[in-house]
Amino acid sequence: EFNSPKTRDDILNKGYMTIDYIKYDVKEYLPQASILICSNCMGIGHFRKQCKQTNATCKICSEQVKDASTHQCQGVVKCLHCGGAHHSNDLKCMVIKQFRSDLTKNLLSAPHKQSFNRQTDLALQFPPLPQASKQSITNYQMSTNVQNGIMIKLDQILNSIHKFESTMGDLTKRTEVIEEWITKKGKNVTKMENDIKAVQLSNVRIDGELKHQVKVIEKLFIPVLDDIITVLSELNIKDGRVLDADFRSRSGLWKSEFKALLDKRLIL
Repeated sequence: EFNSPKTRDDILNKGYMTIDYIKYDVKEYLPQASILICSNCMGIGHFRKQCKQTNATCKICSEQVKDASTHQCQGVVKCLHCGGAHHSNDLKCMVIKQFRSDLTKNLLSAPHKQSFNRQTDLALQFPPLPQASKQSITNYQMSTNVQNGIMIKLDQILNSIHKFESTMGDLTKRTEVIEEWITKKGKNVTKMENDIKAVQLSNVRIDGELKHQVKVIEKLFIPVLDDIITVLSELNIKDGRVLDADFRSRSGLWKSEFKALLDKRLIL
């Protein structure tokens, strides 16, 4: 990119330029010229707004009609310029291609009059904007409406802060209630655990006492009862005859139960 049109013209006149100690040949390049095709009359070189033809020309059949929107084209393709079987605005048309070629040659042969750097030209054509004046803040006077608006906003902010503090206070109280409930719950759980341990200890003590009582019964009462039943069974027989058959039957049953109880305890 060049900084000025003069630099560009100098390089074009020399026909070369040097970049990093390497010499490059330079030639001016102009792209193929764009042409205008009127959408009303299909003519070359102007827009629809500059068109002087009243009727519209169909780009397909080249017929002139008053209203192109209501035109019922027969579909026979015919170019307005060359009569060929293509649309009248087709860039491949020989007439349009020749017009473009001639226009490009004229542009290439004409002296370069356009500015190379449009931004530079615009800067030269239009003077710079005046500098903004700086006003001291000490001389600035705030209007009453602005002051009132600021005061209203400040009041709203303060009210919002108070509401926030009130909400935080409520949350703090609720948190304290929850913590107190958790503490009481913990105390209740501790008391319950202590009660359970006390019951367990009591059960252990009672179980020990029961085992002791069972041992006393096994070692003392059952043998004594067995001896008593044996003596009574002997007294129930006189002269080889049973005096009380029912007692004899029951005494045998009792002795069997005592024996079974002792055998069971031995297994355990």
